[in-house]
Amino acid sequence: MQRKAAGLHKVESVRNLVQGHPFLTIIWRNPDPDAIASSYALLELVKEVATEVTIAYMGEFTRPENAAMVNILKIPMRKFTWDLLKPETVVATVDAQPSFFKGDDRLRFDIIVDHHPLSDLGEPKFADVRPTYGSTATIFTEYYQAAGIRMSKKIATALFYGLKVDTGNLTRNVSDADVAAFRYLRMRTDENMVRTIELSQLPVETLDYFAIAIANKKIKREVAFAYLGTIPNPDMCVHVADFFIKLTGISWAVLACRSKDRVVVVFRSDGFRKHAGHLAEALFMDYGSAGGHRTMARAELELGRIQGELREPSDVAIEDWLLKRLGSRLKPLAPEESPRNQAPSIKPA
Repeated sequence: MQRKAAGLHKVESVRNLVQGHPFLTIIWRNPDPDAIASSYALLELVKEVATEVTIAYMGEFTRPENAAMVNILKIPMRKFTWDLLKPETVVATVDAQPSFFKGDDRLRFDIIVDHHPLSDLGEPKFADVRPTYGSTATIFTEYYQAAGIRMSKKIATALFYGLKVDTGNLTRNVSDADVAAFRYLRMRTDENMVRTIELSQLPVETLDYFAIAIANKKIKREVAFAYLGTIPNPDMCVHVADFFIKLTGISWAVLACRSKDRVVVVFRSDGFRKHAGHLAEALFMDYGSAGGHRTMARAELELGRIQGELREPSDVAIEDWLLKRLGSRLKPLAPEESPRNQAPSIKPA
């Protein structure tokens, strides 16, 4: 009862903040299912008290299943432009925190709802960050339950799919709250819509990147690594990393690529005495953005910030630099000592 009252108070607090104002939710980077679902659920919570409601994303739709989710569920979203930020607008972000949006002081968030490890939130008027939860969709499910709000089938389907993807079907970063939300949402979800979205996951060109990864793989003890070179869509690393971590004996999978002016590194771990997010932060936070959870993480490095440490501006040099950085923490990937630095072998007479 106390938990339900707290949830109701949070919903009322958000609505009171938005009352009579334009409302904007900004999704950091490329929209993923948890961010899409959470922004949609938040929009439905406040649309009756706001003068207008908008969901805007900073990146691109690089994964076909995410675009399919938006199209099938008819979720109203648009590309972010700076003219959306008006003095009277109440601005929110979900499945992210202000520290994720580096490099522009014009962004000020009034409302923050997230499940990632807590970082500097600035001075929001409302913040609900729960690092023990496997998805932000779980938080919004609890909001609807606490406030006694009827959940439409589209909202339930969006939240269910967001929770399902972020927790890997309840196999990673799962809390009791996630299990309860999964059970609640499953009974209200359109399973045909979910199936259609899931069948949109892999474009044919994904096979080419699997071939590159398999040809270039470096598997040493429990660690699998592959560098895909320069590619247009860095999310291909995600597909391959999810495959590599399923290999027998592998407890770390690291996939990397160069895309435009960034180097993207995707981590997967088995989560046993490991934390992919902490590793990503320790290795790469100084070069861009990095973070994640126990079993999954991502780093996006600004090419300009690592060029001074490369012997030349090539994919070979980037791969060598990554292996050196990764090898400082993942010892099996540490570069082998050059023969010239090794003691000479003595052949028996």
